[in-house]
Amino acid sequence: MRILIALTFLTTFLALPLLFMPPAHAQGVEGLEEIDVEASMFPATKRGCAKRALFRVAMSEMYKKNKDPAELADMKIMKPLVQNIYEEIGRDGITPFSLKTLNDYQACGKAAKPESNTQREAKAANLYKACSGINDVTLKALDAAKRKKDKDSTVKNLGKTELDVKGTSLEGMEGPAVYLVEQIFSKNEESYDAAVNFAVRMGMNCLNRKD
Repeated sequence: MRILIALTFLTTFLALPLLFMPPAHAQGVEGLEEIDVEASMFPATKRGCAKRALFRVAMSEMYKKNKDPAELADMKIMKPLVQNIYEEIGRDGITPFSLKTLNDYQACGKAAKPESNTQREAKAANLYKACSGINDVTLKALDAAKRKKDKDSTVKNLGKTELDVKGTSLEGMEGPAVYLVEQIFSKNEESYDAAVNFAVRMGMNCLNRKD
């Protein structure tokens, strides 16, 4: 996935040095591992929620490719975060990890603190509204498909959902919610893993949308 690979590069090698530069009073002090790296990287805002979800999915893509976690975190301070994600995937599996990522994003955005910059907060709120809407449809469709609910009735029910798909691959599509539900059921015929992977791709596609 081109976007995720690019995200991994940018997050790991470009953005992180700026995020984790220690404050002046901490320069030269040992024990910087005590810094809450995850909280610094993913603040409790809607933007932070989006960054966390994108990072987790990017790491899962690297995991699928058998990338050594040590290769993804040259900075010592980052290694525990990457290693923890790899351990979580190894313990729970890709599909449960991916579902948790989507569900956590939904909950994270609801509980997120507003940013002091009102324009930035408004943009983040619009993104969350759009992407959580897409995730809500795919997550409900996944649940219905897993429980072998009738496809037609599920499409009829969830297909009525109005979605903001501006700037995504769904833009210009008539009935994007119908498409999402139908694709979930179609992918589920291949495997539940394939259906979850599709839902994740749609969610991340939204988070990477161009406004």
